Amino acid sequence: MRLDRRAALAGLAGLAATPALAQTRRGSSEPTTIWATATDRLDYPVADRTIRLAIRATADAGRVRVRLSNAFGTDPLVVASLHIGLRAVGANVQRRSNRRVTFNGSGGIVIPAGASVISDSVALPVAANADLLVSVAISGSPATTTGHLRPKDNSYLSAPGDHGAVEDGSAFPTTVPHWLFADALIGEGAPNAGSVAIIGDSITDSGGNPRGSYQGWVDHLARRLARLPAARRLGLVNAGISGNRIAAQRPGAGINALARLDRDVLSHAGVHTLIVFEGINDIYGTPITAVPLIQAHAQLALRARMAGLRVIGATLLPTRRQRFTAERESVRAALNGFIRSSSLYDYVIDFDRAGRDPADPLALATAYDSGDKLHPSAEGYRAMAAAVPLRILYR
Repeated sequence: MRLDRRAALAGLAGLAATPALAQTRRGSSEPTTIWATATDRLDYPVADRTIRLAIRATADAGRVRVRLSNAFGTDPLVVASLHIGLRAVGANVQRRSNRRVTFNGSGGIVIPAGASVISDSVALPVAANADLLVSVAISGSPATTTGHLRPKDNSYLSAPGDHGAVEDGSAFPTTVPHWLFADALIGEGAPNAGSVAIIGDSITDSGGNPRGSYQGWVDHLARRLARLPAARRLGLVNAGISGNRIAAQRPGAGINALARLDRDVLSHAGVHTLIVFEGINDIYGTPITAVPLIQAHAQLALRARMAGLRVIGATLLPTRRQRFTAERESVRAALNGFIRSSSLYDYVIDFDRAGRDPADPLALATAYDSGDKLHPSAEGYRAMAAAVPLRILYR
């Protein structure tokens, strides 16, 4: 059936009139997500071993909870123990900072296939941009694992057994280029202004080269926020997956954004605002016309609004990459035009204008181009973070 463009966009205009649901104002120290990642099915063997993830908090906390996910598992996941501590270097935990984390007072838990669990809270003072190590000891041999394929930092795999309580990193001889099982850190007991989630693709997911450098635009934004007074600091939920698409999917790039919105954004504690910065892979991959892409983008915004979130639309960066034809460029222009004009979005971050070459508006500025004409350079990521007006991130 042919979809009439004018009729479809008229329908979206009607959706845009739907107001965001009223929100209860949060207390300044209520639970909020201070680190999170989007997950997919991975096939990394961890039988009867401990995986230690290196993560970075984006806001302060006095106590923390860890969320573990078996979303893509086909069998129950048996967690023998869970620990969290401040990172010294590599897989080494700072002395006397490693904390045993429980689940309703028990040291372990069984997570059903497709499910996630949240731990009890544990006292651990955490500063914004602090590095931590989360150790998950697995009993048995999971057929599939849930994790993040291309994280900002490494994980470390132990020799056989439960080594979560061991501070010495020598118990974890194998470097793993994925994050496994842990997908969120919830902070409590410190002033905060809630959390902002970003759903996106590699331009949001990137910035970890070399691993642990945290040079992406979200990382630079976290540094800007960390300089604010404690009560104004925000947790950031980075729900970017390299290669991800809004309305389609391909192996290794996560399920489509419409399908993962609930788990990767709406389920996280304290999130009050969503930045939607995605669509370039839909255009560059299997050709898609403007109307279905705009509809898909609008659905992300509408569903978030229905859940009580504010929504910020981010325009797509320009690209002169090979095979990005005039037809594909017309789709990008149409989506950016919709984002700039639709009342579905409370605010707009215009990355297109911030990143373009003044002499060639359809290309990234030379200084902002990593060399592939699509992904920003280190300077480009800094410019993107600087282009975000901080005031629009607050309710």
